[in-house]
Amino acid sequence: MDDMSSWAPYVIAIILCVAILGIVLWRLSPILFFKMRALSVQGKITNWMSMKDKGVTYYYPMIEFTDLNGTNHNYRADERCEGRPLYPIGSNVVVHYDKNNPSNVKTTYTV
Repeated sequence: MDDMSSWAPYVIAIILCVAILGIVLWRLSPILFFKMRALSVQGKITNWMSMKDKGVTYYYPMIEFTDLNGTNHNYRADERCEGRPLYPIGSNVVVHYDKNNPSNVKTTYTV
């Protein structure tokens, strides 16, 4: 019986670690597996939106794309640049979007 009681803390620790890892992976799975589920279409930069933060001007690209159902979508990308826009208006990008939620997008810049 002494042998089993000495292993008990290790078994409990392993079970807790596996459970915690499982919960973390489950919670992060939408982010981790987004590109595997996402549909990719061509989009383009239609404009730049500027915003000042603590005296520094940042530029965010405004992107337009048409999903596979033919619906047009516009969004402001999360990526920003400082000082001046990086790409000219009309530059092509690849838009990865969730087919169940087209507002859930990620952008890949091809220029």
